Amino acid sequence: MNRPDFFCEDYRELGDALGDMAKEAKLLALWVGYRDRLLVVTLELAAIDGRLLLG
Repeated sequence: MNRPDFFCEDYRELGDALGDMAKEAKLLALWVGYRDRLLVVTLELAAIDGRLLLG
């Protein structure tokens, strides 16, 4: 095993791992955004429903 090849392979693996982490972070951010939007819609519907019941 050549020492420079060993380090090069480690950096490739690190780059792959960082790329995977970035993809997961993006998916998590999208999921959190959708979750927050669903919460807002749910609260709006609850407010409308409450107004109809009280109204």
